Amino acid sequence: MSEVFDSLLELSDRMYRVDREPPPMLYHYASTAAVMSMLQAREMWASDLRFQNDPRELKYAYEVFDAWRRKKSISRLCEAVVEQAFSQETARHAFSLSFSAERDLLSQWRAYGEGGRGLCIGVDTYAIKAAQHVVASAETRLLLFPVIYDLSAQEDYLDRIFGAIFHVIDSAGPTEPEEDVVREAASFMRSYFYPLRVMFKHSAYRDEGEWRFVKIQPHRKMSDVRVRVNGANLIPYLPLRLAVDASGNASFPLREIVLGPGRNVELDRAALEIFLTSNGYGDVAVMASAIAFRG
Repeated sequence: MSEVFDSLLELSDRMYRVDREPPPMLYHYASTAAVMSMLQAREMWASDLRFQNDPRELKYAYEVFDAWRRKKSISRLCEAVVEQAFSQETARHAFSLSFSAERDLLSQWRAYGEGGRGLCIGVDTYAIKAAQHVVASAETRLLLFPVIYDLSAQEDYLDRIFGAIFHVIDSAGPTEPEEDVVREAASFMRSYFYPLRVMFKHSAYRDEGEWRFVKIQPHRKMSDVRVRVNGANLIPYLPLRLAVDASGNASFPLREIVLGPGRNVELDRAALEIFLTSNGYGDVAVMASAIAFRG
């Protein structure tokens, strides 16, 4: 490997550094059937981001990067790296568990919680962070981060990361063959740009305030992918087991459940408590939404 590639690898830690710490609890809104299935299996479902509600998902970051790059005066060598980096699609897929920092948010109930008739589960954030070391492998990467919606914040991120990459490229010594520099830097940029595709979203989705737990893995490792039904749609997903108990069995870091605002609170709470107890979740708090909503 060249000195340029070695210098780029030194930047790796910066690529996924998150400036914000997640709250102690993160919340996942879903249909009642989905929540009960996940709890019974002691797993959560990370959905293929190509099938999300935002039609520009995974494409928006390219638009932001292209606009940012055109504002910069980058060298001919850096232009060649960018052109080669994005001339082919990365053979990877991103699967995301979507969380909110809010336990009882009307927009989340409407969009993801069966129009207010679903459930919201509160998960221990420490367990999610610990799962990054449990679920990951040499070929996959697990990331927990807040989605960036603000354009200026996205551009600041590009300045910090890709500005540094361009500096390394332009610092290549005269003994470095240009063809090698372009090839190695393009490979690095293509690989490390992919997380930005799942980190950046358009400001129109700002109200979601989403945190994502994302698994990125090679296209060839798709044997674990399942497909579920969501209304009339088919959604590929990866089942993720976020924790294991002392015996090495799958466990689930569930701390609380919120009943949607469109539910019969008294009856549903009683039924849900029976379900939780029978499935080994006897210490979980069950509460009702505080939102007045007819559904």
